[in-house]
Amino acid sequence: MSTTPTGGARRIAGDWLAARRSADTAAREAALPLVRDLARQVGTSGELSLVDLGAGTGANPAWLVPRLARAGADAQRWVLVDHDSDLLTAADLPAHEALRATERVVGGVDDLPRVLADRARPRVVTCSALLDLLTPGQVVRCVADVVAGAEAALFSLTVTGSFLVTPEHRDDATLVRAFNAHQRRRLEAMAEPLAGPDGWQVAAQAFAAAGWRVTEAATPWELGPGHEALLRRWLAERVDAALEVVGGDPESTRRIEGWWRDRSGQLDDHALSAVVDHVDGLAVPGSPS
Repeated sequence: MSTTPTGGARRIAGDWLAARRSADTAAREAALPLVRDLARQVGTSGELSLVDLGAGTGANPAWLVPRLARAGADAQRWVLVDHDSDLLTAADLPAHEALRATERVVGGVDDLPRVLADRARPRVVTCSALLDLLTPGQVVRCVADVVAGAEAALFSLTVTGSFLVTPEHRDDATLVRAFNAHQRRRLEAMAEPLAGPDGWQVAAQAFAAAGWRVTEAATPWELGPGHEALLRRWLAERVDAALEVVGGDPESTRRIEGWWRDRSGQLDDHALSAVVDHVDGLAVPGSPS
């Protein structure tokens, strides 16, 4: 994930996208049945047009190209869409015989209708770790654009708001509540708060209301020994967000800062692990059987 649309765009650091890439790759292996279902839905006899929203440095298509090819989609054209031109310039898709062309478009989800209209069918819309950074209204409009102009959508690695850090800590719940509140905050110039961990459910309900069939796969990060650098950054950013939410409340601040001191010590001792829940979702025309 790397973008929200015009009016709420936030710059995402390229080094964060790089840091999470291996965890994303491991998590998404659980979503391979969705990839095979996608290939069956759109067919594999011709060239497939795929649009990746919030493409960042290209991690999502880099993961999908070879796996779609193994599922039979051996002719793919990708359009990478992101508001950050620097990230798009840095996007690096590995050479693969199924990848016929790559195009980069500076824009956001509001540009989806135009991007789809310029591509040949069949069209597929993808994104990774994006929905939580949109408002519910933006998610619903994105779904409507997919239904109007594409044959399928694969929305990947959306956070659910649930994570488990081991060993347990008495203030885990305090941290989780404060962080999820931060995820649902209202950004300047936005008419409504962010969808945050509700992003995929908003999308799934909108697809179902449009008569599309939705299937899901749990794709959790499983972080332990060897992931200390990612764990430390991930936890530190959650602490910063939680402290922002609680403001100057002394008791909440004391609890969160104490939680971080304890967790930092456990990281130093290589005694910390975490499961961070995500979900991948495939949407295609047709109601469930």
